Amino acid sequence: MLITHQQFMDDIMLFGNVSCREVKRVKDTLDLFMEASGTQINKEKSCAYFFNTTGNLKSYLAECLDLGKENYPPSI
Repeated sequence: MLITHQQFMDDIMLFGNVSCREVKRVKDTLDLFMEASGTQINKEKSCAYFFNTTGNLKSYLAECLDLGKENYPPSI
């Protein structure tokens, strides 16, 4: 079974392939949701996690999403 998302009280985790096309779809979907619901993403509390992705691509994709990027697992 392919996991595409997990949703909690007021949080959501989205999973996808690391590609510009996938990131654009996620961004378009989030923008549409915000417009329809009248809500906004809290960018101070939101970030993108990338696995097996080079630094330059991480930065580019996080910029496309207009979110910060984090390493996973997080450093303690």
